Amino acid sequence: MRLRIHAGSLTRLVSGLAATALMVVVAGCAKKAHEAERKRSAAASPAEEALVSVADRYADLNSFSERTQITKTVSDAEGQETTVYQTELSFRRPNRIFYEMTGDDTTVIACDGKRLIVYSSAQGGYVEDDPPENLAAFVRDHHADAVGLDELLLLAGSDPLEALDDVAIAEGESFADQPVQVLRGTVKQIAQDESAETVSATQSLYVGAEDGLVHRVVTEIERGEAVLRTEEAMEGPAADPTLPDDRFKYQLPADAENLTPDA
Repeated sequence: MRLRIHAGSLTRLVSGLAATALMVVVAGCAKKAHEAERKRSAAASPAEEALVSVADRYADLNSFSERTQITKTVSDAEGQETTVYQTELSFRRPNRIFYEMTGDDTTVIACDGKRLIVYSSAQGGYVEDDPPENLAAFVRDHHADAVGLDELLLLAGSDPLEALDDVAIAEGESFADQPVQVLRGTVKQIAQDESAETVSATQSLYVGAEDGLVHRVVTEIERGEAVLRTEEAMEGPAADPTLPDDRFKYQLPADAENLTPDA
């Protein structure tokens, strides 16, 4: 999962051609309301049907967890720079989430159903807020700039065909010694941005043949002479794991400053 600060609101930290920054993301959504808000475009090909099937798989989960290693490589005429960091995500409906990103700095997002805390070691403090009404509302209000698909969009029941276009499917491949189905598409959001110097923007999802979960994501964005390649390798993605309440609590460091506006 990738996160970033969205102007003026608590939202997600998305890897971009610039440096990664802090944002707030939280999930909270009862299953009945969540399913009622789900919408789907009509699939026009077997590849689109496969992508919708993956989205439905995530949208029907009551809980989810995974660990991810993210490798971001930016290349241009002057060379390339690679950054590696790790994330851990736990999610349980109706409104529980724990997300931790570690690298040079640490970011923690925790919601125990009563309050939302976002801590950043780089900022030396935290912000606190009430949890959003539900994950679908969060995506609708704050996640419109998402690049392609990620776990939050899938868990929220978002329409995958609004994120990816020209979807193609490849069978017979493997990742981490298990067979996968590769779904590759053009990232609509960037392809439709006429103001950008984008030459191409694609995303490939490696879906496990046995569990139907995404085990690898590769996103490539070419903008002018700069190319951003982000690879997410998921370790141990789990569908409907048993997650205790304590998993979603976070003990702030003693010296953490309260950065909440008007605190």
